Amino acid sequence: MISRRKILAFTMAVPLAHGSRALTQEAPANVPVPDLPDDQSAALQAALDNAASTGRPLHLAQGTYRTGPLRVPNGTTLTGAAGAVLEAAGSDPVLILDSPEYVRISGLGFRGLDQDPAGGLVEVANCPMFVLEGCTFTGSGGNALTLFRTGGRIHANRFSGCRSAAISSHDATGLAITDNRIEHCDNLGIYIARYDPGPDGTIVRGNRIDNIGWAGGGNGQNGNGINAYRTDGIIIEGNVIGNCAFSAIRLNATRNAIVSSNLCTNLQEVAIFSEFGFSGSVISDNVIDQAAQGIAITNLDTGGRLASCSGNIVRNIWAGSPTNPDTTPVGIAAEADTTVNGNVIDNVPGVGLALGWGPYLRNVSATGNVVRNCTIGIGISVVEGVETTLVANNLVTPAKGGLGLAGMEWDTVTDPGLAASPYPWLTLSGNTVRPAG
Repeated sequence: MISRRKILAFTMAVPLAHGSRALTQEAPANVPVPDLPDDQSAALQAALDNAASTGRPLHLAQGTYRTGPLRVPNGTTLTGAAGAVLEAAGSDPVLILDSPEYVRISGLGFRGLDQDPAGGLVEVANCPMFVLEGCTFTGSGGNALTLFRTGGRIHANRFSGCRSAAISSHDATGLAITDNRIEHCDNLGIYIARYDPGPDGTIVRGNRIDNIGWAGGGNGQNGNGINAYRTDGIIIEGNVIGNCAFSAIRLNATRNAIVSSNLCTNLQEVAIFSEFGFSGSVISDNVIDQAAQGIAITNLDTGGRLASCSGNIVRNIWAGSPTNPDTTPVGIAAEADTTVNGNVIDNVPGVGLALGWGPYLRNVSATGNVVRNCTIGIGISVVEGVETTLVANNLVTPAKGGLGLAGMEWDTVTDPGLAASPYPWLTLSGNTVRPAG
């Protein structure tokens, strides 16, 4: 028997009529009904097609709708009452959007089973304006949301229990990912990538990301709160990120990336990493508290160069990394064509500010930084082959028994009393080293 609740649901799970005229006729037989064990795919697809063809929104009543993959037509507006959930009936996505110009989805829940780990509960391709807001994703067997050549806005959603990434975007076309909550994902929080390097312009702002695991293994491909790969012009700002198996923010082969005003805590590898063939990274005004390493701007050996690192606070670096044994305790590290200015580094059981690694040091300017309570305040690579470096007007208070400025060959101190420069390529000026109090 169908309860009164089910009868009421009939009138709510159909397209909303224009104007204020009440809908009084009996709902057709193919209207989706919540909380039934049956697959509702056919009824839901019919309702979506009807709504799109008539230009009306489709609103789903409270309850759970088991469904296979639904094709979402162009122009669809799909909304849900509080507690309306689309649950995967099998291993396929719940919603598929293939080349619509505009779709808006809000207020719905999505619950997965064991879909393809490479796919998503919702999959969107070639959509210049996709709006997803106020939705909840739980239990995804792969990604929660997979996007390809898509623009628009992913706003104020909640993602948890994803076996891969919460949001995975490739080749975005003007995407904003804002004010979402992401937690307890097995491999990644937000993944922004391109198959070939090029303009991307994704904005990732104001998200809260917590508890990102490392189930897929590797040495940095997984375990990151926000991971950008081969993207040009990405902006990552104002996010709160904690408890990640690797990095809070990882830039790999990016160009003209801005990472600003993020709060990053309890990161088991490098908190903010600009690595491999990157060019033009701006890393500014971030706060890092508790990590295996603070900020790394590295890989001159593979073309990584050109960065500005300023106004950051890096504190409480650990003696080692639980996930990557090759990680050494460093506050901020830089290698090539980089200015490191006005940062504050505190409490590092290693090098507070590391300039260069072996022969990989070129055109680095480190000025106006405050470095305190570190085993080595500023470590400068003095291996043959390094190039012009300026270290000026820094205030260094090393840990008790530690060193202020030191020349280093890789991780070995070879010049512990580096006060005046004996090297033609190195300029030391106006640095103040005070003994630990």
